[in-house]
Amino acid sequence: MLARLSEYRQYIKSIDLSTNSQRNEISRRSCTPIVNHQFFSRNHDRILVSALCNNFIYIAIVDSTVFLENSTALMKLAFKYGHLSSCLEYMDHTLQNIIEGWENIMMEMDIKLRSYASKV
Repeated sequence: MLARLSEYRQYIKSIDLSTNSQRNEISRRSCTPIVNHQFFSRNHDRILVSALCNNFIYIAIVDSTVFLENSTALMKLAFKYGHLSSCLEYMDHTLQNIIEGWENIMMEMDIKLRSYASKV
């Protein structure tokens, strides 16, 4: 998607969406940037990230050769993370079902013991 990524680096730093009267007020306020988009270059050696903060769009180009060099290890790590998170979710649902089952058993035993106590 970003075949000519090096060309963008020269002239895209930030795009001002505010008016001149708002610039002083915006520059005094601090904010947490909200990431809008992120794009990998075709060979995954750079990432283009756009973030919005106080009516400014900030664009950063990050060198990501680490992703390119360690892509197989990252893929294995991602699969392990996905497997672990699905196992944790499965265990959570299993424990919830066990708890609900025990609650039902305890309620049935309570009803039966009350009926037995009322007869005696």
